[in-house]
This record gives sequence, C-alpha cells and structure tokens, in this order.
Amino acid sequence: MSEPDKDLIEVEILKVLVNENSCIVFLKEKSGKQRVLSIWVGIFEGRGIIMAWEGTKSQRPFTYELYQQILTSFNLKVQKMVIQELKDHVFYGFLYVTDDQTVVEHDVRPSDGMALALRFGAPIFIHKQVFQVWQDEASKQGEMYSIVDKSEGKSIFDILEEDDSDQNTNIGVEIKKLNKKLETAIKEEHYEEAADLRDQIGNLKQKQQRL
Repeated sequence: MSEPDKDLIEVEILKVLVNENSCIVFLKEKSGKQRVLSIWVGIFEGRGIIMAWEGTKSQRPFTYELYQQILTSFNLKVQKMVIQELKDHVFYGFLYVTDDQTVVEHDVRPSDGMALALRFGAPIFIHKQVFQVWQDEASKQGEMYSIVDKSEGKSIFDILEEDDSDQNTNIGVEIKKLNKKLETAIKEEHYEEAADLRDQIGNLKQKQQRL
C-alpha cells in the first residue's frame, strides 16, 4: 500500500449488534474526532468478531481460530488490518501478515480481517477517505446517522445509547431460540450442528453474566 500512515485512522470496536441474519459492527476513532462508522457483516463473520472482541473461544476450533493456529504454527502473525476503500456500498480491506522480517499484504473482506486482527491483538485502521465517502453515501440516502431500523426510526446514536438491560433481554431471547434449535439438532442426530449451537449458547450466557 503506497499511502503513508498519516492517512490511516486507528479505530476500535464500539459495539456489535446482532439480528437473525446479519450483524452491524460499529467502529470508533480511538482519538481525534472520534467519529463512528458502521459496517454490516454476515452472521457467521459477526460471530467471529464478537468472540475475538470478548475474548471467548469455542470448545472446538472456530474457523478464525483455526486460521490463527495455522499462521502461528508458521511463526506468522497479523501486523495490522486496514479498511482501505468504500465503493458502491462495499468496503475493501487489506490484511498485513508478517514474520517479523517481511510483511505481505493480502486482499481481505473487512469482516474477516477484523476477526483475525482482533485475535492477534493487531490494530485496525480506516483510510481517512473512507470516513468521508461513508458519510457522503449515508447523506445521499437520507441516512446521515446510519439508520438501523427504518420502521422504528432508530439511528446509530439511538442504538448506542440503549442500556445494557435491553441487550440482556435480547440475549435471553436469543438463548431460547438457540435452545430450541439445539433440541431439534440432537433429536435429528445432527451432532456437529448441536456442538456449534452449544458453543453459541455458552458464549451468550457468559456475555449475559457480564452485563
């Protein structure tokens, strides 16, 4: 990547919201203007990000944990992850992997890049132009503050200000849904699916206890 580091803004995960089919990851500048940017990711990728962010692990290696193990076994690690571009509502990123001597740049989906960077404790950056493009696109759509639920008119700030009791309730509902799926999976002898569901339930219960 040719741009100097002064064009990169370090961010941190502020919050991750989960619904049935997707997640919204909120990234905030660590310093300066402390702007917030939201990225929609798939439910699988969102789960990978949440697990790394909260420091939880599944009983059996999750896909991103496997990638981490493979990289580590070859004495490789993630140096940083950069969200480099936003074009036609799609974010593009690069993952930088190093052996402490050379650094190799890899094209990566930001969702995968974040899930891996978090596992290595590597910083996440957003190119300064991405913030401007994101703001411009949101403004054109009449969603200056990234409306999450149009039916309720919730904006990013409404969501981020919701208290933890609401989140706790949502987690309880999700646990009930997963328990029903678990019963079905065991009854139908889908044991791999059942093991995965148990992991999800366990992680949610741990999160619930911390709220």
